[in-house]
Amino acid sequence: MIRSKRVGLWVGAAAISVAASAMRPARLDPRDLAHRFDFEEPLAVFTLPSTLDEVSGLAFFSGERLLAHNDEVAVAFTLDPVSGAVTGTSTLGTPTVRGDFEGIAVAGSRAFLITSSGILYAFQGGSAEAGQPYRTADTGLGDRCEAEGLAYDAGADELLVACKRHSGPDDVAWVYRVWLGPGEMRVRPVRIPLDVSNSALGDGFHPSGIEVDPMTGTLVLVSAREEAIMEVTPDGRVLSAVLLRKRRHPQPEGIAFDGEGNLYVADEAHGRQARLTVYRRILDPGAQN
Repeated sequence: MIRSKRVGLWVGAAAISVAASAMRPARLDPRDLAHRFDFEEPLAVFTLPSTLDEVSGLAFFSGERLLAHNDEVAVAFTLDPVSGAVTGTSTLGTPTVRGDFEGIAVAGSRAFLITSSGILYAFQGGSAEAGQPYRTADTGLGDRCEAEGLAYDAGADELLVACKRHSGPDDVAWVYRVWLGPGEMRVRPVRIPLDVSNSALGDGFHPSGIEVDPMTGTLVLVSAREEAIMEVTPDGRVLSAVLLRKRRHPQPEGIAFDGEGNLYVADEAHGRQARLTVYRRILDPGAQN
């Protein structure tokens, strides 16, 4: 376990914590992601504006608004998940903070951005204003983990930081859990041993986004490098992996789940136009025997 300096950026734990019992129990379906989502026929595909050509992360706020960001400035764009249209923006600081932002997450009323070097920015997620105040904290991960992906695990009241690159070997992927309670920041690793014989994992797996599946509690990671999605248990056991269609997903960078469990994937422009693709959940693992 890594311990960082005492920080005061979090609102009280009670304000953002969600009891584990509020989440649906993880009754995992034995079949893989390809059977649980319709990857052949997307529910919708939206073209994103040029301001999101370098879209880098997604997160739902209050189950109705989808937040997105790019990787150059601290701007949270609010998207309509039904049309993909931008309905508002929120900027951090005056002038707007610049940095290599690689993930966004929502915990109650509070939202978080993270830089590739592991610096967290906390702000009010429901706000749509310029020059919004924020607080920062250093996770201490910068010397071992290139952060690229951020999610909130409500059951554990922890942020999940996915490492695109790590100081360890390529046949292991890493996620770090950052506890949001008061006092000292507590960071602990989740080691994910990879079966690189799986064609979807290639020579490894280098995450570009992460989210918690609300129907199972499992961790779902997307990789722009491998153009694949991988599902793992909360303690790091790989359950399945599936390749994405390259023509549809030239550079998948962010993922999110809506209230019905449908999967949203955001792709950078990569020489074309940035897009948001929605995949329908066709199987509810919680209903399986």
